Amino acid sequence: MENQKNAQGMMEFLHESTTAYHAVMAIKKRLIANRFCEVSEQQDLHTLVPGNYFITRQDTAIIAFTKPNNNNKSDGLRIVGTHTDSPALKLKANPDLKSTPYWQVGVEIYGGIILSSWFDRELSLAGKVSLLNQQGELQSVLIDLKKSIAQIPSVAIHLQRDVNENRTINKQKEMPPILGLTASSESSLLKVVKNHIEKHYQIAVEKILGHDLFFYSNEKPALIGIEEEFLTASRLDNLISCWVGVQALIEHTQKQQDGIGSYPCVLACYDHEEVGSSSAVGAEGNFLKSIIERVWGGGEESYKLLDKSLLISVDNAQAAHPNYLENYDPQHLPIINGGPAIKINAGQRYSTSAETTALFTHWSTKAKARTQTFVSRSDKACGSTIGPITTTLLGVAAIDVGIPSLAMHSIREFVGVRDVIDLKQILTIFFEEKNVRISSPTISLDVAYNPSSSTTT
Repeated sequence: MENQKNAQGMMEFLHESTTAYHAVMAIKKRLIANRFCEVSEQQDLHTLVPGNYFITRQDTAIIAFTKPNNNNKSDGLRIVGTHTDSPALKLKANPDLKSTPYWQVGVEIYGGIILSSWFDRELSLAGKVSLLNQQGELQSVLIDLKKSIAQIPSVAIHLQRDVNENRTINKQKEMPPILGLTASSESSLLKVVKNHIEKHYQIAVEKILGHDLFFYSNEKPALIGIEEEFLTASRLDNLISCWVGVQALIEHTQKQQDGIGSYPCVLACYDHEEVGSSSAVGAEGNFLKSIIERVWGGGEESYKLLDKSLLISVDNAQAAHPNYLENYDPQHLPIINGGPAIKINAGQRYSTSAETTALFTHWSTKAKARTQTFVSRSDKACGSTIGPITTTLLGVAAIDVGIPSLAMHSIREFVGVRDVIDLKQILTIFFEEKNVRISSPTISLDVAYNPSSSTTT
């Protein structure tokens, strides 16, 4: 019962967030309901009065921030970074395939998908459509068909006897979903999309000119386990981190007397992490950097501010899989519901340092939450996150953490409810901390050089 209560909000968020576009809409809805005001990149952001704000870019990335009454720049920023995108099948520009008796559509592979997990699933379609209406105007709308319209059936084992021993998947040949028969009167998927827009938006569509549409599993999130201690859903990587970040920021502002917060806090939810982050809405772009400089000042002011700041990069961590323990370092085995994992890598694939590890561990103790560490086997490469990219661009201290998960990049992933709640509590404390950096070590020197003097002391 307690797990159901804790998980209800996150399950609703996951169900709404079928694409990065819809994730940003779901985040906006929750921020607006909690006294956050939307602003535009076209505004003079340095003139903003104290308050809670958010700003979006290209509808798939969003930055929320608090500007306290004191606006004391010496306090530094408390930054949480996540991403809104997940591995998926993206509809090709000219999708319809007519070479078989079946109505199928072509798809591109977005991100590092476990392809086999997409077979034999009920699939729907969602995303953004840009169109010309019959009044000669250009418009963009978000759509979500919601109903199951397609499936990618597996071939029968009788025709592929070695399927359980030796299976390879051809992305071009084997991944096109089946929607119906070519004899159907609706043998164009874009015509189906056009009809959906006209019905649900009352827009007379002249022509669809462009689209970013993605297939997704139409199965709802669910609690599983004997005590319902686990959560299984699509797009947990990394929408569960987005939900945690949003909830922590909202709860922080609710605790303050003026509803704003004592220190400047930032939540950055980027797009395109799953394909490298190199875009205007990805972590490698200038979105966060430009917002910081425009709200709190650029140049010397910005450098001083960032030197006092800390970034917590939140992206799901690899939980130890009981059936494949040989793939993990035996001293670093994050267990689901054992606490959020601190991710460490000597090659800087993660941004964690000794100082940031100490800070995060200290805050977890205050939150009465456990933490774990993840370090990959020395003979295996680990993944990477927005942490190293963001800290490189900003010059800010950072740490990479994440909720341990199984089946990462499957169409259906697996995490622990307790880990989600613990991480939210830690991030809430992080937003409330006065000092988010540890003082540099003091080194005693017998002789020190003073450049303003001709003598040494």
